[in-house]
Amino acid sequence: MTYPIDESRSAALLCADPGAVADSDLLAMLLDGDALAVAGLLTAFGSVAGVLAAPFADVARMAGEGPARTLAAVKAAAIRLAKAQASSKPLLNNYRKVIEYCRALQGRDEAESFRVLYLDKQNRLIGDEVLFRGTVDHTPVYPREVAKAALRHNATALIVVHNHPSGNPGPSDSDIKMTKRLKDALAPLGVIVLDHLIVTAEGDSSLQALGLI
Repeated sequence: MTYPIDESRSAALLCADPGAVADSDLLAMLLDGDALAVAGLLTAFGSVAGVLAAPFADVARMAGEGPARTLAAVKAAAIRLAKAQASSKPLLNNYRKVIEYCRALQGRDEAESFRVLYLDKQNRLIGDEVLFRGTVDHTPVYPREVAKAALRHNATALIVVHNHPSGNPGPSDSDIKMTKRLKDALAPLGVIVLDHLIVTAEGDSSLQALGLI
């Protein structure tokens, strides 16, 4: 069964206003109009964003491995674009792009992970990696390992990021205490913790903006 697509109209909307294209139309364009796959994926995952964030195996089971690979490639391209936009200027002058990049990377993950963005003296991004992975509501963070990684990257400042699978981006008491431990561990090395970002699928928070760092 083929999903009916007005390709000329959809292409025009994509160029003029990508947000005006319905999720069903956009997904149908990516999946060559496969109506059953479009309906099944949107029912299961709610939106194009949800589909792109879904595990490869789940998408492949519903739509086939070929479409799953296509969607995985789209996700990878979107993340690379977000990273390029985030890195195009000193991060503190491009902060919204930084947050969007982090949300694209891990905002929809089902388990917590702890990411570090390494910055040089001009606050430009020189490295980016997940140092720790955890469970649905906890990630162990070891300040010594963060310090070793900062020195390895020759970083002078860090922005640390983790996600809340619960959907609530508000920092917990343990998040705040952990950030203080990190600051105390890194300060003697001349490395500054500029911010701790918490991201979810739909929101985010900054401990620096909240006055907690």
